[in-house]
Amino acid sequence: MRRASVFIIIMVVELFLLVGCSNEKQISLTADEEVAENYVKSKGYKIISYDGKSEPFTIDREMMATSPYREIWSLQQVAPELYYGKSITTYSFIVSNSPLEKKYASLYKKWDWGTSVNIMVTEGKVIGGTSAPFDKSGTSGVMAGGSYSIDGLTQEEITGLSYSEWFEEWNKKYREYPSS
Repeated sequence: MRRASVFIIIMVVELFLLVGCSNEKQISLTADEEVAENYVKSKGYKIISYDGKSEPFTIDREMMATSPYREIWSLQQVAPELYYGKSITTYSFIVSNSPLEKKYASLYKKWDWGTSVNIMVTEGKVIGGTSAPFDKSGTSGVMAGGSYSIDGLTQEEITGLSYSEWFEEWNKKYREYPSS
């Protein structure tokens, strides 16, 4: 009987150690967080950490003429008009195995850089996102030209237009009074 009691006590202690000392964080994700996480994984990125979400926001035509919305939407494959009036939340992840790591391989090796991705979700669907290299030490913030598409492309690569050409067209479409 004593041997059985000792065995049970040892098993209970081991169970507590296994559960209490696990390196994996057991967090419960919302449905939209899971959608964003699965999308990131489907791109072949390895998620290092989940950095939270933005407050939900709703876009309209007027916002498209202002920063940062103009820059964010310059990197998307879809028109923002499709999402006017809809609640959008952005989910942020730190990842590895991104196209930016390949594009800037020598810089990633030389400096302590990582890649941040931001995934926009509305109505349970991913509608776009951005990625950016950043300084892991926190001293320099976003690196190497700012933001890129989720696939590591620039606005010029997505649209086929120089920034000034794209900016002029964008302003004609979204600004009430085109710049002179």
